[in-house]
Amino acid sequence: MAFNNASVVTTPTSITVTGGTALAFTGLGIQNNEVTAVVVTDTDLRTRRSITGKVKNARPNPNSIGGYTMQRNSERIVIPKLKTVGATQVVQNNYVYIEIGYDVETTPTEKQLLMDLGAQAFIDADWSALLKDGNLS
Repeated sequence: MAFNNASVVTTPTSITVTGGTALAFTGLGIQNNEVTAVVVTDTDLRTRRSITGKVKNARPNPNSIGGYTMQRNSERIVIPKLKTVGATQVVQNNYVYIEIGYDVETTPTEKQLLMDLGAQAFIDADWSALLKDGNLS
């Protein structure tokens, strides 16, 4: 089935990850509505894996429909890759960026629906092909 004809679940009872090895992140603190955690066992700082969470609170905006900007919460997971280009080593930051944006009157159920659909974008065969391979068909 193609991306345009994909079928996903709107009220899943669970979306889980099984197997694999746990990867422990250690928090570095919160500053300016942003929190960062890193894998401290990655001793080479150039290739240290990290996750950053950021909150952009809704604020009054008389020019916006509803009188507020949107609330935006995001996470960015970075897995650096060390490449050799000629005689130079270069760090390429491979990453995934996840954001949820919603109106201040959005209910918890509506927020959960957005998150459930977003999670399926990473695991559904049709939707993940676009993210993984750039496949638009």
